[in-house]
Amino acid sequence: MVINGKPSLTCFLCFYISLRNSKAGDTVTSTLPLTDGQTLLSAGGRFELGFFNPQSSPNRYLGIWYKELTSDEGIVWVANRQTPLSETNSTLKISNDGNLIIVNKNGSIVWSSNSSSPTQSIVSAQLLDSGNLVLKDQNDNTPSNYLWQSFDHPSDTLLPGMKLGWNLKTGMNLFLSSSKTIADVSIGNYRFGIDLHGVPQLLLWQGEDVRFRAGYWNGVRFPGFPSMNPSPLFPYNFISNEEEVYFTLEFNNQSGVGQLMALNQSGIVTYVLWNAIIHNWVINNIGPVDQCQYYNFCGAYGWCNINNGPVLCQCLDGFIPKSADEWNSMYYSGGCVKRTNFDCRNGEGFLKFSDVKVLDTRNAVLKSKIGLSECEEVCMNNCSCTAYALADIKEGSGCLLWFGELVDIRSYPVNGQELFIKMAASEIDHGKPEINDKRRVILVATCVPLLLGILLLGLIKYTWNRRKENEIGKENIEDSKELELPMLDFNILSAATGNFSYSNKIGEGGFGPVYKVIHIHIHHLLS
Repeated sequence: MVINGKPSLTCFLCFYISLRNSKAGDTVTSTLPLTDGQTLLSAGGRFELGFFNPQSSPNRYLGIWYKELTSDEGIVWVANRQTPLSETNSTLKISNDGNLIIVNKNGSIVWSSNSSSPTQSIVSAQLLDSGNLVLKDQNDNTPSNYLWQSFDHPSDTLLPGMKLGWNLKTGMNLFLSSSKTIADVSIGNYRFGIDLHGVPQLLLWQGEDVRFRAGYWNGVRFPGFPSMNPSPLFPYNFISNEEEVYFTLEFNNQSGVGQLMALNQSGIVTYVLWNAIIHNWVINNIGPVDQCQYYNFCGAYGWCNINNGPVLCQCLDGFIPKSADEWNSMYYSGGCVKRTNFDCRNGEGFLKFSDVKVLDTRNAVLKSKIGLSECEEVCMNNCSCTAYALADIKEGSGCLLWFGELVDIRSYPVNGQELFIKMAASEIDHGKPEINDKRRVILVATCVPLLLGILLLGLIKYTWNRRKENEIGKENIEDSKELELPMLDFNILSAATGNFSYSNKIGEGGFGPVYKVIHIHIHHLLS
């Protein structure tokens, strides 16, 4: 599918649609085939089906596209991806055995629906306004009775109403598969779907290797899609029961907005909204879009924080690099190992890590009927259990138990979850885990102003005390000046006492003789 004709905007499949001179309603019957140059149009006019050429390609295919989109935009389903046509005079028709087939100009069958459901009635193929091409008994419109439907054979696009997942009764697995290139729509090297090992989760594979993990359904969202929150405008859901496990986008015909999910030829999963009112796309690349989203980028017990670049990986608190040399060289795939090993039931405990993407659940077990405290007890009593977490964050119930190494951990400050990892008792005393960046930021943001405030108050008090001491000192000095006797020269005293005349002597005490002073002389001399 093409978004605005620009491959840089996650171009899924560019194509050129040949000129169409006639419409054949929305149905193909045994007496009314669809020839190249004609198209089917769904009853509501939303989707169209016909033959097309991908951009710059001589190959011709049968596909379905949004009717409102122009010829440089994209399609949502291709029938004969693996068997392209080389001419423009092919036909879509109903075969004698009740299958939908494409035949070339020589009458050879190029593609078939391969329906094995027997029917004695007249069969027709109809393009629905959901974008689903269905093969059915002409008089039976019950979805559960469809003989075949394109929704059961996805290409690279998930439309509302399609299921991405498993039918556990039949073993049918529905997944998206990329095209090889823009011009070559045959099946490429990427596929996106649900893995059933352990606890079911959404995975993206490149060949046989996991490239990206959207994760398990936590009751609100897939942890690997933290920004993709369901809403009344863009509803979607995850269903898991004894018969089916699948993810689906839901219809919202009143919003004027259509939603879809697609996998492009470069292995990027994209969530796309088509606004029929403004006739434009709203595009959100959801994975993988950064290095931390690539599966297990930091190895076992290593966690990835995209905000810590260029050193994206760190070992979880209580763990150290398995190879210090590799870690220092920014080669992280070896992961981390426990700093302190411990024997089972020897006083170990759990260290809580917050704001994380929950781990790969292929080695996990879901306990849906117990809470978090019971989950801790179960994990503590099982020597093989390495970690646990809340399963359903919406209901606050159920728990996930992990056994073996913990992989594909990353920091999600927004919409992350709590994870509890079993550790040696000595490691529990080391304090809070380093992965909790948000709490550390909050702690710093709180403590630094508080510390500055205390220092400021101390400075104010010190300044006030100094000023008070200075004022008291000045008062003492003034008081001393007021109480101090004047100092007189010896000549003045001699003149004032008549040269210490005996006639002026008035007595004698412990401090020596006391003389009478001639006041006028003193006043005269001092003036």
